[in-house]
Amino acid sequence: MPLPEPDSRAPRSFQRPPRWQWILAACLGLLLVVLVLDRPEHVSFDRGIGDGLAVLFLQSGQGESISWLALLGPSAIAVALALVVAVLPRRPWSTVLMLLILAATTLRYLHWRGGTLDHRSSLGFSCGALMLAVEILYLFIQGLALVPSPLFDPWRRRRQADQLAIAGVDDRPSVDILILTGHEEQRLIRRALIACSNIDYSETTISVVDRVGRDSVRSLAESMGARYVEPSSAVSFVGQAADPLVLAAIEAGSSELVAVFDSGYMPFANFLRRTTGFFSDQRVAMVQTPLTHFRSEFYNRNLGADQVMPGDRDIFFHYGEVVLDRFNSVQGCEGSYLVRRQALRTMLQSTSPDSGGWESLGAARLQRQGNTIVYLDEILSIGEAPRTFTDFLRQQIDHRQAQLQIALDGGTAPAGKGLAPLRTGYRLSQLLDQLTPLLRLSFIVLPMLALLLGIPLIQATLSDYLIYGVPLIILLHTLPAWLTDQHFSRFWKEVSETLTSVAAIERLYTTLVNSGRRRPPSRSTTVLQPDQSINLSLAWPFLLGLGELITILLLRYILPLVPGFNPLLNPGYLGETLMLLWNLHNGWLMIVCLICAIDQPVRRQGDRVPIQRSGHLVLGSFRGGGFTCDLSESGAAFQLNPGVPAPSEDQGWLLLEDTNLRLPVEVVRRLGQGNAIRVALRYAPLDASTTGDLLKLLYGGGVDLPKARQIGAINAFFSLLGGLWGANPVVRRY
Repeated sequence: MPLPEPDSRAPRSFQRPPRWQWILAACLGLLLVVLVLDRPEHVSFDRGIGDGLAVLFLQSGQGESISWLALLGPSAIAVALALVVAVLPRRPWSTVLMLLILAATTLRYLHWRGGTLDHRSSLGFSCGALMLAVEILYLFIQGLALVPSPLFDPWRRRRQADQLAIAGVDDRPSVDILILTGHEEQRLIRRALIACSNIDYSETTISVVDRVGRDSVRSLAESMGARYVEPSSAVSFVGQAADPLVLAAIEAGSSELVAVFDSGYMPFANFLRRTTGFFSDQRVAMVQTPLTHFRSEFYNRNLGADQVMPGDRDIFFHYGEVVLDRFNSVQGCEGSYLVRRQALRTMLQSTSPDSGGWESLGAARLQRQGNTIVYLDEILSIGEAPRTFTDFLRQQIDHRQAQLQIALDGGTAPAGKGLAPLRTGYRLSQLLDQLTPLLRLSFIVLPMLALLLGIPLIQATLSDYLIYGVPLIILLHTLPAWLTDQHFSRFWKEVSETLTSVAAIERLYTTLVNSGRRRPPSRSTTVLQPDQSINLSLAWPFLLGLGELITILLLRYILPLVPGFNPLLNPGYLGETLMLLWNLHNGWLMIVCLICAIDQPVRRQGDRVPIQRSGHLVLGSFRGGGFTCDLSESGAAFQLNPGVPAPSEDQGWLLLEDTNLRLPVEVVRRLGQGNAIRVALRYAPLDASTTGDLLKLLYGGGVDLPKARQIGAINAFFSLLGGLWGANPVVRRY
């Protein structure tokens, strides 16, 4: 039975904005287009860094006045457009309008850039032309990824899931649940087993697929009623599949559907109820869901921005995959998906045993065969984030390699028709994105070299850049974020590109030279990281870049003040201010990356979830009422009611009202909060039933379910500034 057409109505929480906002947005867009077509009169200054000071006083180097309108008008209009667009809903016509405005502003900038090449020397012209080519290619890649944004509708599959649930399919198929584990902690495996046991679905069978073959894991699985699959089970399948042990596990089962989870991930109780309905359409072979983490990624924690910033692959899971779903080109990912048994067998047997990322390659081959892969942009599971800079790099470059291998393997073939150009364009942007690390290094190295040699990559004044460049920068930081429902941040994209540039170039070379090389595992084997790590073996590019930049600034601006020092060639030239500002921006970027690369200790097993529940703390003869300030998998913070004295005993029970939870606790510390006492508690070992109830309370549904984080450009900017100001990994001692 084909899937029902999703209800086109917007979510109930949507409120249509006033008509004046639409009119104002259209007027601002038309005004910006007029400014694009109207090239302001070129204003020139004296050569050298003094042109920047001249702009501050609204005068040229010859004392000529500069018009406020000519200088700041385009930027002011761009800011006004960004503010208005921030409160507008996304509709196909409005996204097309914003794309056209962004494209027109980009073409205006590139038209101006074509006239800023240095024709005085062959070296200056060559470097400037190379930088212009890098800018054109980078903007083209970024723009190509935004072209399908009019089709971006994250609610489409959610509405389908709602309709399939309302339809109440009676013959729900049985499901085999596979928990894949390697060297992960036994605590994580136990948590995954408990979570899978609490899935709200009647016909399930759970298997633990242990790639290591540990007796302790066997005992754990058998004690919780799960089947244990050990490496010896896969002997007869070696050479026949990308993962023989997984193939052995599905051959031992009999259910029509198979749910696959990594042991570091935990499905929610409604995972199967939200996904099995899609298989009423026989063309659907697989349902992929996004991967979400318990904690923020390491670089967010290091900068103190974990309450604001999205995850490292937020744009991929909450924009890219949603767009690819419209073309039946969803990229399969390990960790959390539901698939037909025969389709999973095909994925395993059609992928080379020596290739990594068999889920991505296998899913692509299913789509080429005419099968449909559904992407449900709904957080139905949660797992562990990369704990260290090393794990982050491996995850990032594994993801990039998977996209490249899909392209080298033949790409994907959509089941539908009529959207091939957009699909091809988006896939082309993913393929060209493999060059982004090279482009990012060019943005860092070329301006540094130009400042050292005294050649302008952009032979223009700061006032010219305010007229042509700044409006584009403003729109690049705001319009893509709006087009992707605030899942994109220009600031953090630059940080991520810089962090991964060297490692990504190395992996790109390895993939192209030896595409069959097996990738190392990208998951941490433990959650806790007790020590601080500088990661010099990985952070050396940032230290090297900062050292070179400081040396160049000393040679160019500090040492010439020393009597008798011979200044460098061309000590002052047109465009020097832009080169200096560009290098200072790169220096700031490398400082952020250096701070991100320093791993802070992780000494807490679970995230604190800000859940407030009334309850009682019972410690021996003490009994005091209060409420929880936060809860986690390992402990809680409980604030006693005002006037209740601090307890003297250390062991007892935490009783939560409106729940059946009765948690054995131990007091860690007591803190005064005005006239109240806050008690930090650590749980004693919990049985499986209590752990399951606690996991349901933490992640089980309602308002406490985690949601994809969204961030605006201003919040991203201030979070970066706050991270630099705090510099926790540098100044804090653990």
